[in-house]
Amino acid sequence: MIQSSGTEFEPGDMIAGRYKVLSLIGRGATGSVYAVEQVLMKKRFAVKTLSASMESTVWQRRFQKESQAASKLDHANIVRAVDFGVDDGRLFLVMEFVDGQTLSQHLKELGRLPVEEALKIFIPVSFAVGYAHQQGVIHRDIKPSNIILEKCDGGTAFVPKIVDFGIAKLAEEAEAEGLTKTGEVFGTPLYMSPEQCSGIKVDHRSDIYSLGCVLYESLTGAPPFCAQTALETMMQHRTGPVPPLAEASLGLNFPPALESIVQKMLAKEPDNRYASCLRLADDLILAQRGEAVAAPSPPASSTSKVPPHRLPFSRLYLLLPIFVIASVALLTYILRPQQVSRPNDNATSEPALLSTAGRGVSFCEGDVQHGRTFHFGIQRNDPTYTWNSAIGYVYPKGEFKKNAAGNIPVPPGCDVEFRPSQWFTVDHPTLFSRFRRGDIQMLTCDFGEYQDVEPGPFNTAMAYVGDLKDLKELRFKNVPLNADGLANLKLNSMQSLTFLYLIRTQVDGNDLSHLQILGKLKLLEFSFGKNASALLKTLKVPWHTSDRGRSLFLRYDRLSDADLSMIAECDLANLDIRNNPHLTDDGLRQLLKQKRLEALVLDGQQFDRAILQLLASKTRLAILQVALPKEKGSWTKEEKEHLVRSLPHCNVVFTDVDNSTDGMDAK
Repeated sequence: MIQSSGTEFEPGDMIAGRYKVLSLIGRGATGSVYAVEQVLMKKRFAVKTLSASMESTVWQRRFQKESQAASKLDHANIVRAVDFGVDDGRLFLVMEFVDGQTLSQHLKELGRLPVEEALKIFIPVSFAVGYAHQQGVIHRDIKPSNIILEKCDGGTAFVPKIVDFGIAKLAEEAEAEGLTKTGEVFGTPLYMSPEQCSGIKVDHRSDIYSLGCVLYESLTGAPPFCAQTALETMMQHRTGPVPPLAEASLGLNFPPALESIVQKMLAKEPDNRYASCLRLADDLILAQRGEAVAAPSPPASSTSKVPPHRLPFSRLYLLLPIFVIASVALLTYILRPQQVSRPNDNATSEPALLSTAGRGVSFCEGDVQHGRTFHFGIQRNDPTYTWNSAIGYVYPKGEFKKNAAGNIPVPPGCDVEFRPSQWFTVDHPTLFSRFRRGDIQMLTCDFGEYQDVEPGPFNTAMAYVGDLKDLKELRFKNVPLNADGLANLKLNSMQSLTFLYLIRTQVDGNDLSHLQILGKLKLLEFSFGKNASALLKTLKVPWHTSDRGRSLFLRYDRLSDADLSMIAECDLANLDIRNNPHLTDDGLRQLLKQKRLEALVLDGQQFDRAILQLLASKTRLAILQVALPKEKGSWTKEEKEHLVRSLPHCNVVFTDVDNSTDGMDAK
């Protein structure tokens, strides 16, 4: 008998008299998933229950079909179903318990995956989806949150597993029983196939398209299509061209084979996609080996394979809103006022561009409170062309990032990040003047390898950035920023600035020590820098007595124990001092003065376990991230277990990776 205090279960409640609820794992539109223990076997499982609002006859039959679909699947990369039942009229499905994070959570931490890691995930996932298709099961809701990365080898590796066949269907049976009908839309808009968006019948190739969307996001950091509303996103799936991986990732290089694979997976016409996931897996393996794959078929001239006479009139209501939005958008574009005269088509030289930049129409209209729309040029001779720069923002439903081209609406209340390209910053700096104060809140300059960037022009361009007084966050990485550029930025006049990142720049600690704005920062990163000691001498004064803990990242800065004594005077919540090999146990002991320290990163260094245990017991340390220096290898299983046992109140993270390069940005 199901025992619960209402519609939701609490820890300790019993399901069917044999499953004890431990905790809530997650909740969706149709049900909830709980971690449970089988009381007789003393083994942990996951139990999915149908929410009370979905307990109609149709949804109960769908839930039963889901259970049947899951029970048919026995694959190493698919979460297995082990039991199904009905108790007090409530249906429940028991599945194996998977210890790990979802791919969605993994991407939020890393931003994007290296090609090698992505292939290690998507090759087995492709085989798993292909196996499900062979069993007659179509998932229809493949997305990052439905792929769990199960921990193995003590947490140093993982195995991908597909979960939640909540809207999966048995290909032959569901249609026959009338549980799904043409015109009924299932799925998540960011990952829905064009045929799903149209409400027409789907087959296994719809899963291939959705899997392509997930692979695209894993490689670039953003899904292929993401509009302001779900309806606009669905319209882009149906008609919008898929940006190349290199374009969506702001210039990263990808193997041509992988680019070809993704484009084939995301073909608008199902016939132009892979015929099966097993063929997809074969091509992914070829890409992993560095071999070539067959080029994707050219797109068909029509955006939909289904001719008009095959689309019943009863389903036209699904497409009508899309046509209305597209018509209004087109009419608005045609009738918009021409606020700036365009240069001659041949006028692509820099003097012609700079003659209008900074004095014409602004990049943006609207405001933060009511929403903004950015207007960027598409052609090189446009006075508002951004030369492959990017724009992004975070909103309640997720993240948005794309090339700064065309019209880009931003919902109210969102902070906007602008990432100028090298050509925008160095060759066309007056374009910064097209931003009004308050248009953007975050600016990121990251040129990768900047050997070809002259320090003079770059640091001169910083005078234009300095006019953006309302910036909250400035991030400089892999750029030749020096003392002149720092002076041109006029940081002391940026009263809203709270986050400052300086990673692999030419700024010296002495250059920073004169800034009054340091005392107002919530986070400061000065990594791969010179003379960090000069910075710390100044920083410890305003950061000594603070109303809140600050975050300080000093990576690869050749810190000494004397520097740690100054760091100990700062009021910190988060400290990252990875790869500073001259630090000793005695120096680390000085951090015992910290009263608010909650997270400490010590990758690439070796300290005695006793001092780590002392730090964890005498401070508020909740997260400790450690990895041995590269030449020392990795922690053994016994060493890891010993350290974890000695720090019972601290979450210990073993990275055990090559920290010789700056693989992750501070967030």
